[in-house]
Amino acid sequence: MAFESNASNFIPGDVGGMFGDADVFVKDIVTNVLEPISVTSDGEKGNAGSGWPDITDDGRYVAFNSDASNLVPDDTNSNPDIFLFDRYSGTMSLISLAYDGSQLGGATYGADTFALSPDGRYLAFMTDSRNVVPDIPPFTGADKLYVRNLTTGEVEHITYSSIDGDLPNESSGGPDISTNGRYVTFWSLASNLVSDDLNGDGLDVFLHDRATGETTRLMPPDLEGLTDSIAYEAAISSDGRYVAFGAGGSASGNVYLYDIQDKTYSLVTEGLDGWPSNGVSQDVSISPTGRFVTFRSKASNLVPNDNNDQEDAFLYDQDTGVTELISLA
Repeated sequence: MAFESNASNFIPGDVGGMFGDADVFVKDIVTNVLEPISVTSDGEKGNAGSGWPDITDDGRYVAFNSDASNLVPDDTNSNPDIFLFDRYSGTMSLISLAYDGSQLGGATYGADTFALSPDGRYLAFMTDSRNVVPDIPPFTGADKLYVRNLTTGEVEHITYSSIDGDLPNESSGGPDISTNGRYVTFWSLASNLVSDDLNGDGLDVFLHDRATGETTRLMPPDLEGLTDSIAYEAAISSDGRYVAFGAGGSASGNVYLYDIQDKTYSLVTEGLDGWPSNGVSQDVSISPTGRFVTFRSKASNLVPNDNNDQEDAFLYDQDTGVTELISLA
């Protein structure tokens, strides 16, 4: 399990607490061993905060975002970067790099949200840096998404218009990527990525197929055409078959599943009465095969006797159609 913490008693000399910088750790839940990740080769704590860890299925690689400049030699871009720690070899690498292997430059905040493929080969990341690929002019304004092959070093821009190839007219972020690197999901405020963006500059979820170059806007049919409809927080199954995401109107939000193969939608947060849930759901994640979806929700009608009037965590089983309350004492 990879996590970030402000605790002061995990690393010797750590300030921790409310005003201390967060660090990244991995805990082996079998052996109970806690391993600091965001440290230098000699075990020194990073000189700035680290967080948002992502760990591969085999537990070997941990990627994370950090403001620290001492985790690798010659980190001189003065921006947050994404790092990869190999727990088998003990080596740390800066992996949010441009097409020519240089560090990201000309950025307001460097590399931001990202996703590491479950096998550790691909990195999808968000940045406003101006030197990631050679064919994007400077000062384009919007944050864009890129995929970097960590084996070959090749970098590809993916948030371009599927209509005419233009750059996005607004920012994108929150990527997730399948194991084989073919599919990338993300949110975007851009209205020019596809021709059927019916809610204009409203928040949308998109699916990009790197094999075909096609970008698809995901919106359940019951919400399509509504001026206040939005979609958010997409997660893709490792096998690239299913996308779980949130969608709703201005005062609602449910979780849906999109089957990439069959091009069909299904409602995850269906109430006991067969209607959509009566509360906003978010923080969606999905299992490698897409069978299980977890989320948290304010809804009180997903399971019987949910009367605590609090946000709870739920587990949905796609095979059985059963939703289970899992945030229990």
